[in-house]
Amino acid sequence: MAKAIEVLMNEHRLIERVLGSLETFAIGVEGGLAPERPFVADYAAFFRGFADACHHGKEEDILFQRMIERGFPRETGLLLENATGFIPLLRAHILKEDRILYPMAERLLTGPEMDAMETEFEAFERTMRADGSYDRLTGLAEKLLAAFRPDPGRMAEAAQMVGCGAGR
Repeated sequence: MAKAIEVLMNEHRLIERVLGSLETFAIGVEGGLAPERPFVADYAAFFRGFADACHHGKEEDILFQRMIERGFPRETGLLLENATGFIPLLRAHILKEDRILYPMAERLLTGPEMDAMETEFEAFERTMRADGSYDRLTGLAEKLLAAFRPDPGRMAEAAQMVGCGAGR
């Protein structure tokens, strides 16, 4: 597997883990846990900063642009409104990219293009590390995961249903 695609898939694994944490948090709130605003803000910050800015920045600004330049059709984005709809929607989105889009990218793009993309990913990440945002966001993921541990049973069930992280 090309290193550039591996980077994106590894980011998917972190996003999936934080989704599991969000799921644990949401179930806790449904069961009477006070929805502490700092955690709600942290989840929003992680998904906005890491999933949207960092991960989707690499996908949409670098990978997708390369694929579009090679004739791949442009796709519209998703609108996510709440945690209940967000979790399965993002899991399905990740599955689609891991199982369909990324293998297509590996077939469509040449080795030198993948190498160039990896270099661009590294530059993108360096920019985010330079201002501390990358480390802050991955630290935020660890904080959320420690506070609301993903339920292994629900994570395994989700992986069975949509293939997220199965066998990884």
